[in-house]
Amino acid sequence: MSPLIRSIVDITEVFNQYASQSCDGASLSKKDLKNLLERELGDVLQRPHDPETVDLTLELLDRDCNGRVDFNEFLLFLFKIAQACYYSFVRKGRSCCTARWVAGNSGKRSDSAWKERNSSVVSRSVTTEDSARK
Repeated sequence: MSPLIRSIVDITEVFNQYASQSCDGASLSKKDLKNLLERELGDVLQRPHDPETVDLTLELLDRDCNGRVDFNEFLLFLFKIAQACYYSFVRKGRSCCTARWVAGNSGKRSDSAWKERNSSVVSRSVTTEDSARK
């Protein structure tokens, strides 16, 4: 299996590992999202155990306002993480990227709000292998 296909399979497996099943299919409740954020992204979250981190993330991801994060909404989240890392690579010309998520201001759920909030929600810190050895 190619590395890209393996990554896609891993993403779907991680989502299903944390998602609750309901009549509407698999989705992440607030509690599920909290567990995922703490266990999978705790190393890069500035405040992984802060309820505000979970609340803000849920607010940003829950595009249909049903109080849950479905797989498509989850993919948008991963897309933003990947995008932050990519742009850090391009700007800094570095070999390793870590997205640091911080709480920002709440607001509307439009694409422009996502873009605006991206600068306050995601602060990119880039490290190189050399600096990691120091």
